[in-house]
Amino acid sequence: MSTKKTDPVYPCTFCGACCRHLDLIDSKLPYDETGRCDYLVDTVDSSGRDISVCSVYETRESLGCSTTSSMKPDNLSWYEFFCLGALGCNTLQEYEGLDTSYRVVIDSMD
Repeated sequence: MSTKKTDPVYPCTFCGACCRHLDLIDSKLPYDETGRCDYLVDTVDSSGRDISVCSVYETRESLGCSTTSSMKPDNLSWYEFFCLGALGCNTLQEYEGLDTSYRVVIDSMD
């Protein structure tokens, strides 16, 4: 029986703000003149809410996506890493004027 431990999953709300501002971060991914990632696809979820999804989600880490768990520094806990990510996400969402329903909330991680 395999007991491989998997990394926790960041509670992304699929607003796409981070992927629309690659020009503001150190990114290896291709993006257009507005900073929008070339792999970002706009769609609608099952409840009718606008979301943005990554067309290369499963391979994004190998392409250099800075939102992946491989970017976590060893000196931070997952909780601290996710809190920093949420701060960045929520700041970009506020910058774009997105509805607060997209805000990332980090609950305690036991």
